[in-house]
Amino acid sequence: MDVLVVGGGLSGVAAAVSAAKEGARVTLVERAGFLGGLATGGWVGPILGLTIPSTGEPVIRGFLEELVGRLAAKEGCYSFEECLKRRCVEFNAETLKLVLDELVAEYKIKLYLDTVCIGAVVEDGYLKAVEVYTRAGRSHLKGKVFVDATGDGELIFLSGAECQMGRPEDGRVMAIGSFFRIINVGAVSEEEKKKIREALEEERAAGRISIYHGGIFGRGSFYDTDGYCPNMTRYAGNPVDPDQLTAGEIFLRQQAWKVLKICQKVSPAFQRARLMFAPQIGVRESRRLVGLQELTEKDILSGRKHQEAIARSTYWIDIHCPLGRTKDKVHLCQKGCSTTEPCAMLERYRDRLEERLHPPEGDYYTIPSGCLISASRFNLLAAGRCVSANPKALAAIRVMAPCMAMGQAAGVAAAVACQESKAAKDIPVQKIQQRLKAQGALI
Repeated sequence: MDVLVVGGGLSGVAAAVSAAKEGARVTLVERAGFLGGLATGGWVGPILGLTIPSTGEPVIRGFLEELVGRLAAKEGCYSFEECLKRRCVEFNAETLKLVLDELVAEYKIKLYLDTVCIGAVVEDGYLKAVEVYTRAGRSHLKGKVFVDATGDGELIFLSGAECQMGRPEDGRVMAIGSFFRIINVGAVSEEEKKKIREALEEERAAGRISIYHGGIFGRGSFYDTDGYCPNMTRYAGNPVDPDQLTAGEIFLRQQAWKVLKICQKVSPAFQRARLMFAPQIGVRESRRLVGLQELTEKDILSGRKHQEAIARSTYWIDIHCPLGRTKDKVHLCQKGCSTTEPCAMLERYRDRLEERLHPPEGDYYTIPSGCLISASRFNLLAAGRCVSANPKALAAIRVMAPCMAMGQAAGVAAAVACQESKAAKDIPVQKIQQRLKAQGALI
């Protein structure tokens, strides 16, 4: 095969499909039994970061627009034009699974589901193959160019490529969360909703529950179904430490149970309600590639336009408290944090925290090609939230729309590198930009 993509989330599928469009023979490896990553396995929704918030002007098209069009045709989301008006893509996770299956089949991508990457073969700085484990045992999958779209930088790590993790002050990453569904809910009046929010906020203020807001009435990636799918729980932990990740899975389910019990205490509409838990925990940040370039908060806050741009974004520096704090209305890691508890960042590193978190109003910033290209493995690229960015910048580009844009760029770059038998770093960025534009992307 030419291009091997590890990770079948939205950035991985974008990479695989975009490489196939350029004529590459593509293999896609995914550990779950379905594609979509956190969008389908974590119930994360809606898709954010596709427009300039103040105007609704799109900054991301290409693969994203094609995906939305296919979803809309199956009544799995609104039209792309309506999504631009809403500044997001509300979608149905189960419909998305079907659409991604069809995309991969249409572009003749060799797909391995329920397949875990467990190792890599490296010679003279080049990846030669990845080692995988399936129910048939261990085997090796070869490729010419590789894309890590695992989110956690698993192939980066296993190949021995340089990577980083956590903020420099204490090594911590953003808090983990988990979407859950509350089903079998009766009609809830506005007055009852108000009382539920107040009760949840009271428990949060007392430190008896780990939620960062009291609004349970979101729908996540189930926009056209009954019940609710809130994004509100929080856990501080290392997502690549198996003990901490296990503890987080259990802790977040316990918090969801507490939420349901509070709702049942306040409102008769919840008396027969039941919980459903997403198959995949919501990790926001873990390993990051050391690439040829690194995106920083200065790029975001200044609306910088890179000459080597391969994607646009407008999303902001959304750092969920790495200490997992929720009391005192704590939400974001910034200078204006309201915590009354000890915090080294506020006490010792306050000058390193930001007051402003958004790009200039009405503007966007770009992501340069070097953020996707490994500095230590000549045929390895990254896409999604494991690209080369410092922790603050990663907090802005980790959402799904820019992740798809980066995936599309990584796929195109990988295909061009195969065609020209060159290291990814030696491909002129103008050639990648030209191909991306031909695929409908905005750069």
